[in-house]
Amino acid sequence: MATIVVGDVHGNLAGLKDLLDQIRGDSARGNTIVFLGDYIDRGPNTKGCVDAILGFQREVRAEVICLLGNQDELVEVTPKNIRIRKRILAANLRPKRQSE
Repeated sequence: MATIVVGDVHGNLAGLKDLLDQIRGDSARGNTIVFLGDYIDRGPNTKGCVDAILGFQREVRAEVICLLGNQDELVEVTPKNIRIRKRILAANLRPKRQSE
């Protein structure tokens, strides 16, 4: 039984897809894959990263655990951080132009 730990993704979908391809072979029943959070912020494709991790979780036999990082907590809806949440989501979820 193996445990694989994946650190901060930060919206880097290309890097995440490469990593998921590398660990897919080690995702057998009895193994555990832990994502440490910080899926959002900085990178260009937050939504794509979250979708990729959720898809990976559905397709593998290993237990997949997804923790929230400090960046992810910023998108929780509270009166204190609603402006930050809107700014992050607007920056990361807007449609990308072909040239981007």
